[in-house]
Amino acid sequence: MIRIQGPRAYVQGPGILKKLGSLVQPLGSHFLVVTGHTGMTRYRAAVEEGFREAGAAVEFVRFGGESTAAEADRVTALAREAGCDGVIGLGGGKVIDTGKLTAHRLGCAMVVVPTLASSDAPCSSLSIVYDEKGAVSEVVLLGRNPDLVAVDSEVIAQAPARMLACGMGDALATYYEARVCHENGFPNAIGTQIPVTGIGLARLCRDTLYADGLDAMEAVRAQKVTPALERVIEANTYLSAVGFECGGLSCAHALQDALSELEDCHGCYHGEKVAFGTLCLLAAEGRPEEEQRQAMDFCAQAGLPVTLAQLGLTEGVEEKLRSIQHLFCPPDDIAHSAPPGVDGGKLLSAIYQVDRRGRETLEKM
Repeated sequence: MIRIQGPRAYVQGPGILKKLGSLVQPLGSHFLVVTGHTGMTRYRAAVEEGFREAGAAVEFVRFGGESTAAEADRVTALAREAGCDGVIGLGGGKVIDTGKLTAHRLGCAMVVVPTLASSDAPCSSLSIVYDEKGAVSEVVLLGRNPDLVAVDSEVIAQAPARMLACGMGDALATYYEARVCHENGFPNAIGTQIPVTGIGLARLCRDTLYADGLDAMEAVRAQKVTPALERVIEANTYLSAVGFECGGLSCAHALQDALSELEDCHGCYHGEKVAFGTLCLLAAEGRPEEEQRQAMDFCAQAGLPVTLAQLGLTEGVEEKLRSIQHLFCPPDDIAHSAPPGVDGGKLLSAIYQVDRRGRETLEKM
C-alpha cells in the first residue's frame, strides 16, 4: 500500500501575511496565534489588520521559547479557554511544533505561517517535543498535516541568510535518505511503501537546491524576493516535507538527534546538524566520490557545517561521540532506516572522514 499526504493547502508569495485572515476563513472564525517576540513586534499588526478586514477573530499568545510538553500544555489550555476553533503557529520551527501540537490536541484547524524557510516542519505531520535542555524528547505523530501552510516570501527574504541555509541543510537530506529507503524496500516515514511521487519529489528537492540554493542565499542577503528564492523556499518548506514523509528517513536525521544530546552542539540548528549527517551518510554508504564532493562543496559554500569544529565539537571529541554512538542507528526504527551494512561503528568512521575532508575543503576556499 502507498499513501501520499501533505498539507491540504500550500500558499506562497509576497504579502501573504496581510491576506491571512481571508485565507483561514474557510477553516474557522476564531483563531489563536502562537508566536515569539519577532512575530509579536513585527508581524502582529499586519495579521490583525487582515483579520479585521475578513471579519474573523484572532488572539495572540507569546511563545515560551522552547517546544516542550509543558509549553504545549500551557498553550492548549489558553486556546481551550478562549474557545478558539483554529490555531496558527507563526514563527520558526519550534513555534510551529507547539502550534501544530496544540491544534492536534484540540482537534481544531491547524495553520502554519513560517517566518523562516529553515526546515520542513511547516508542512509535516510531525511535532518535535524537546526537553528543557534542548534535546529531542519525543516525536509526536499527529496523523494529519496542516490544513493550511501560508508562506510570505517577503518575510523570508528579510530573515538571516543562515536560516535559509539551515532549511537547505534539512532539505538536502530528503533525496539521499529517501533513496536509501527506496533502494532497500524500507517503509517511508508514515509507514507505507514509497510511491514514485515520494522519490520524485525528493529528487526535485535536491535538484532545486543545487540549481538555485546559492543564488537564493544572495537574494536573502540583499533582502530581495527573486525567482531563485521562491523556488528554494518551496523546496525547503514543501518539497522537503512531502519528500521525507513519502520517501523516508535515514541516518542523516538519526545523527542529528544524536548530536542534539551533546551540549557542545546546541549552538547549531536542526538543519545544520542534518546537513553534516547527510555528508556522513553518503560517506558511510561509499557513494561515488563525485556525488560526495558535490554535497560537500554545496554545504561549505552555503556556510553549513562540514567539520566537527563547526558543530561545536573541539574538546574531548572521541569520548563525546562514543557516548552517543548507540543513537546513530536506532534498532527497529522505521523513522531512521540505516542502509544495509551501515552500523554505529561505520557511521563513526564516516564522521571522522567527513571532518577531514571538510577541513581540506575549507582550506581551499
